[in-house]
Amino acid sequence: MGSEMCIRDRANSLKKYVTAVTSDLEESVKRLDEDRKEDRKRKIQEFPEFLERYHKLNLLHKQFNERANNHDELTRSYEELKEYLNSQSKNNKNKVLHWGTENDMLDEADEEKVVNTKEAIRKFFDYLGVNEELDEQNFDIVKTRIRWININVEPKRDIPIFLIGMVMNFGPNFMPNKRLRNKIDDLFKPCDFYKMHIKYKTISYVKLRYELIRLLDKFHNIYELNMDERVHSWNDFFYYKEIDILSSDEVAFWREYLGDKYDRIPAIGFQLYFVDCVESCMPIDRERLQAYKKTGYAIKEYIDCVKNIKEVHDEESREITEIIDKCKRIYVEDIGIIDFTEMFQKIWSDLSYDSFSYYIFLEPLVEIFSNCSIIRELPNKRCKVLELEVIFRTYQNRRAKNKMYESFKKIYGYSLDHVVDAVKHSAKWQAIHYEC
Repeated sequence: MGSEMCIRDRANSLKKYVTAVTSDLEESVKRLDEDRKEDRKRKIQEFPEFLERYHKLNLLHKQFNERANNHDELTRSYEELKEYLNSQSKNNKNKVLHWGTENDMLDEADEEKVVNTKEAIRKFFDYLGVNEELDEQNFDIVKTRIRWININVEPKRDIPIFLIGMVMNFGPNFMPNKRLRNKIDDLFKPCDFYKMHIKYKTISYVKLRYELIRLLDKFHNIYELNMDERVHSWNDFFYYKEIDILSSDEVAFWREYLGDKYDRIPAIGFQLYFVDCVESCMPIDRERLQAYKKTGYAIKEYIDCVKNIKEVHDEESREITEIIDKCKRIYVEDIGIIDFTEMFQKIWSDLSYDSFSYYIFLEPLVEIFSNCSIIRELPNKRCKVLELEVIFRTYQNRRAKNKMYESFKKIYGYSLDHVVDAVKHSAKWQAIHYEC
């Protein structure tokens, strides 16, 4: 009996709440206080920074669309190599070409490069977890193959990308008399060794791509390519391996590699900076919540309360998800299903609503979610109202951001999921969104 009365009381409270909110919101549209003036002032102060980000993103977008395509140059380099090998062949009618070997000693500096390159290739297979499959006798041949590439490949900036092609062609077995592929496009296709491991999931393609990126970076260092030559080499790699960023490890690599100089490699930099702009353009500032004035609550007192919560929550926490899910479908007698997230969106998107609007919307919800630890651990209703505003605004922000990422994928064909995940778990992102 008590339970039924409790449910009935809750239903009556919700009915009164929705009726009151509807009426009060209509009335509050007519009210004007200082909130809108403060909003305008804040926007004027922040607009120059927004313009700077916009112009940088616009420039990166242009460079991204016009990024260099070196395919013709690399194809020409490959064809010249084949022509040279044909000219050196004793039987020019024989069109089957092989990866060559070169036993001649180079000068001391080049021989050091050969040794370092061999060691880098060995570590590549270590990182893939297949070093036990290395054929040590055949792997010893790799030094003579590296010498052969060093001597025959022109221009020298193409040596690192040809070495990647060799690793893709051979796998861990650098056997003699390996045929050279007819087309440059085939040079970067995985050989049967990689295909087998990917098929049986002992190596993932994501892992293979990441280790190839790290290996190419090591080759760049070994052969002392300048930045222009490295960019040229990366663009070759992206032509055959696409520019999708497939893992958080890859995100970390590119962020360390580029720093804030995204324009060095626009193919990658545009993706990273796009996410940076989206994630930082809608920060939630707890010192500027709309419901402050109505609560009459001191900003410092509220922020201190939040700091004292044992476990600081984030927007992906289970309890916030539960709160939002409940708010999407609340049944109110004689009215029906109410989506409170949509009601909040209406208030948030219309600058006519003032701080009073936020308070009358949020205050009754405190009781509905009083059992959630995020709300329960705060000391009083005023503090809880403010934290509910943070939760609702966090939800609206994430929904808006997701729409932007979906639009990016539709326009460019690349998913930013891994970049977004990496940013969300970084200390920088936590500071932007949840600094108290």
